Amino acid sequence: MKRFFFILAIFLIVINLNQAYATANQVFKEPIRVGLFYDKSALESYKLNSQSGFILGFKQDGDFNQIIEIDDNDIEIAGVLPGDYVPVKENLNSIQEAWEIVSQLSSKKKDGYLFYNGKWSVWIKGPEGSPGNIEKYVVVTAASLKVILPVSMERPVYFSPANEQKIISLNGRRYRGIIEILPSQDRKITAVNELEIEDYLYGVVPLEMPSNWPQEALKAQAVASRTYALYNLSKWEKLGFDICGSTQDQAYGGFDAENMVSNEAVDETKGQYILYNNKPIMALYHADSGGITEDSKDVFGFDLPYLKPVEDSFDRDSPHSIWNASFSLKDIGEKVGKIDASLGEIEGISVIEKTSSGRIKKIMIQGTSGNKILSGSEIRNVLQLKSTLFDIRGGGANLFVISGSDYEKKISIKDRAIISRRGLFNLSGQDAFLAGLTDIKNVSLVGDGYEFSGRGWGHGIGMSQWGARGMAEQGYNYKQILQHYYKNVEIK
Repeated sequence: MKRFFFILAIFLIVINLNQAYATANQVFKEPIRVGLFYDKSALESYKLNSQSGFILGFKQDGDFNQIIEIDDNDIEIAGVLPGDYVPVKENLNSIQEAWEIVSQLSSKKKDGYLFYNGKWSVWIKGPEGSPGNIEKYVVVTAASLKVILPVSMERPVYFSPANEQKIISLNGRRYRGIIEILPSQDRKITAVNELEIEDYLYGVVPLEMPSNWPQEALKAQAVASRTYALYNLSKWEKLGFDICGSTQDQAYGGFDAENMVSNEAVDETKGQYILYNNKPIMALYHADSGGITEDSKDVFGFDLPYLKPVEDSFDRDSPHSIWNASFSLKDIGEKVGKIDASLGEIEGISVIEKTSSGRIKKIMIQGTSGNKILSGSEIRNVLQLKSTLFDIRGGGANLFVISGSDYEKKISIKDRAIISRRGLFNLSGQDAFLAGLTDIKNVSLVGDGYEFSGRGWGHGIGMSQWGARGMAEQGYNYKQILQHYYKNVEIK
C-alpha cells in the first residue's frame, strides 16, 4: 500500500513549498499563474505525471495546505458535479479510519473514495443524493487510491511534484512549478500552471523569438515579455489566473519549449522591466513593422506616450517586408458573410480612413443589401492578412484623365462601351490599349477581384521582432533596441 500523510504530519513540506516561492523576483510578490486550459478550451479530465509522485492539497489566500502525498507517478483528475457521488460515512477522526472503510468496501467489490474538506469522509458513486452546498468537486484517480476534493475559485486544488526539481507533466507536456485545478462550466475544469516569473519566461521567449537569433535581440524579447506579464497580471482574474498561455497574451510552451540560449537571455536580464514614469509599460510587440510602427491611439483610442510611430528600417531582411494577397468578390463575400450575412452580395470594398502610420483604420464593405464599416483589425482578421499596412487595387479597371490644369479625375470604364467604326463595343471582359506619345499601354478589364499589397506582419505596435534582430546584427544592445521602439522609457 502506498504512503498517505495527513496534513499535520507533513507540514514541513508545506513550509518548504512556500519558501521555494518566496525566492521569486520581488516585483512579483507571488508566482505568476498561467491559464493552460480554460473557458472554451477547458477539459473534463487531465492526466498528470511526476517521476517523484505528487503532493496534493488546497491553496487559499496564498497558503498551501497539503492534504496527502501520492507515490504514484501517474494520476487522472476529472471534474464532477453534485449527485455523481454520495457520502456513506462522514466526519471521521483520521485518514486511517477512512481508509479502513474504503478497504471494507473494496472487499465487497465496491469502489470507495476518500473525501476531505476539513475532515475525512468516505464516498461512493451514486445516482441519487447530493453532497450539500458544494458547487463542484474533482476526483483524483491513482493506482493506489481515489480521492474526492471540493474545488472553488477561492480554493483551487493544487498538485506539486514531490521532489525539489518541480517538473510536472499535464496531458503529455511538462511544466515547472505546480498545476492548479479550478472549476469551469459543467464538468469541465480549468488547469493553471503556477510558477516563478523567470521560469515562465523560459517557456515564452523561445516561442516568441527563434533561439538562433542574436543574443541581444533575445534579451530585448525577454525584458519585453517580462514587462508584458507584469502589466497584464489582472487581465484574466475572473477566470482565476493572471495570464493565458496562448497568443492571446504570449505563447507559452512550458519546460518542453525551453532552449539553453534563450534561457541565458532570460537569466542575463533577470528582474529587468521597461518603465515609463516608473511604472511598467504595455510592452506590446509584433513580428515586422513594415517600415514604421503604429500609434497606440489609432488602435486603442487612447494615447500611450511610449507607443508612438517609429521609423523602422532595421527589418528590411524580413521575409514579411512585402506581401500580396488576392481575393475575388466571391471570396470576400464568403469571408465577410461569416460575421455579417445581412450585406447580401458584395459589390465593392473601399478604404475610408488610414492611421498616421499609413495603416488601414476604417474600410467600407459595400453589399447589395447594405454597407458595413470594419476596422483595420477586423478586415485583417476576416481576410487573414499579415497586417493592416496595405493598399488595395482592383474591383474593375479605372482610367485616370489628367486635365490641362493637372487635375486628376478618376473615371471607371468597367462595363462601359466605346463607339468604333463597327458600332458600340462593350469594354467589359476585354483589354483596352491606351496610346501615348511614346508608348502603348495595355489595361486589363477582366475580373472583379482585389489585390492587397502590404508590408509587415502583426499589429505594428511596439517592438518589431525582425527589427530587433536587425538592430542586434548591427551592434545595438538590448537596451538600445527597447528604447528605440518604446519612447522615453527606462530599463530597470
